[in-house]
Amino acid sequence: MSRVRTALVILASLQGTAGALGSLAAATVPQDSPAPVTDSPAPRTSPALLPAEGLPPVRPGLERADSLLAAGLPLAASRLLAAELAAAGQQAPPPVVLAAARAQALVRSWSTVRRLLAERTWLDSLAGGEGRLLQARAELEGGQVTAALGHFDMVLPGLREGENLDPYVQALVGRARALQRLGRDSEAADAWLEAAETAPGISP
Repeated sequence: MSRVRTALVILASLQGTAGALGSLAAATVPQDSPAPVTDSPAPRTSPALLPAEGLPPVRPGLERADSLLAAGLPLAASRLLAAELAAAGQQAPPPVVLAAARAQALVRSWSTVRRLLAERTWLDSLAGGEGRLLQARAELEGGQVTAALGHFDMVLPGLREGENLDPYVQALVGRARALQRLGRDSEAADAWLEAAETAPGISP
């Protein structure tokens, strides 16, 4: 009986010590401390690797092509931009497509201009409507006179407000030529007259 009592006393003593240690540990740990993390932290992305919002990606090919066009080398520019388009596929940015069409127009490859600009939604919003003007000229050179006239009529109001009148004169001349081919001579004469008044020296 004495052995049982002694065992009970020892057990009660051990339970009291464990409770005291638990209370001491709870007192030394702040209540708002987060639970210890056992997993390795996720790697952080360096801010330098994040894309700059609102900034277009650098296109060395486009810059080089613009330099070639400025130097009067449209054929070299057209070849460079053709390679850019082939690499980009359907994801080619509109400025690259427009530059390629511009280069093709300078080498008078109008069928390529038509193919590049067909069904593009940005013809009127990019570069002051240059894409629409190039498409109109390409349609006219390709014999699609009615379609060309429609494009010239669409682009003229915006070009009239621009600071550079050269595209406006090009559109007027193109419209006059289209009207002549359609037998609308009176309207063609008015278009020629307006072109001549805007840029003296223009003649049918």
